[in-house]
Formats: sequence, structure tokens, C-alpha cells
Amino acid sequence: KWTLNNRDYTISVLEDYSRLDEVYRLTHDSLVNAGEIEPKEDGRFITCPNLDMIPETTILIAEQNCKIIGSISFTLDGPNGVHTDNWFKDETDEIRNSNVGVLGSSWRVATTAEFRGNRRFVLDLMKNAFQIGIENNCDVCLFTFLDKHVDVYQRIMRADIVKKKVVLIDGKREADVNMMKIDVEEGWGTFKKLCE
Repeated sequence: KWTLNNRDYTISVLEDYSRLDEVYRLTHDSLVNAGEIEPKEDGRFITCPNLDMIPETTILIAEQNCKIIGSISFTLDGPNGVHTDNWFKDETDEIRNSNVGVLGSSWRVATTAEFRGNRRFVLDLMKNAFQIGIENNCDVCLFTFLDKHVDVYQRIMRADIVKKKVVLIDGKREADVNMMKIDVEEGWGTFKKLCE
């Protein structure tokens, strides 16, 4: 566990998969609170179940008083692919086959309502995801963001838009989703300066 200075939460790698349901519920509530999906009857939103319990994926959780208050996932490309394969298969394959080095993706950023507007908290989650990528020698990282978040991620880590398309987020609601990518070393340099 990483206990952060002057923070009242910890960030660690999820090792107990029995707690995945908490991550699914947090993801659901985070997306509902943001107005991005309609509430689901079971209160769970499962993004990429094929990526959840594989060696290539690291799920990070932030906890406060033993409750998960935030999460972010990082996946290295492998037999199960990365999360962008769901909506942007052709574009992901093109990057995958272009000798970019080690490919990864960062996905499923979710926070409780209390922490949703907390910039420092979100940056802490992202910082730890970056560190997972760096420790695994990831060269290029892929993301998917709604239009309203694009400017932020272009600014904080020099993310480039690869492709934009309209997708069904929850099988019902259409949204403009952008596939973005960064050079990890360059993006980390920009991100670190911002964090300082």
C-alpha cells in the first residue's frame, strides 16, 4: 500500500478479487453521478470483464476507512488485448502493429461523489497508474474519454486524439468517445511537472 503524505486515504493494488464487485458498483455510481449512464437495476457497471482477472491488468484502489473511494485500471497488451479494442479495434490494431514498443491502456477511472471534484485525488490515482506503466516498460498508453474530458487530458499529459466516434456507453445512451494515446515517457514528464 502507498500511504500518501497529508492524505487520509491509501492507494494499493487490488489483490482480493472478491472485492471486484465494489469496483463495479463504484464505477456504476461514478458514471451515474456524472450523468453518463442511466442507473442500472443491479447497481453495477462492468466495463471489460475479459481484462479484470488477468496477469496483464493491475487494478488500483484508493481506500478510506476500509471503503473503496476510487479506482483506476492499467492493462498491458496481451492475449486479451486492451480496453480500446471494444470500440476502436481497427485503430488499436493499427497502433499495435506499428512497432510502437510495449502497448498498454489506462481505463475505468472512478471515484465516489465526495471525491469526484478533488483534483489532487484524481491526479494521485493517475500518478500510480503511470507508475505501473513505467515499471512494466510501457511505451504507448491508450485511453478513451468523453468529449468534455479531452482538453484536460491533452493538457495534463499531452494526449493525442486518435479517433472519435459515437458509441453506446451502456447499451442505451449515445456519447462521443475519443480514443487517445500518449508516449508514456513524454506524458509522464508533462504530468510530473503539473503535479509539482
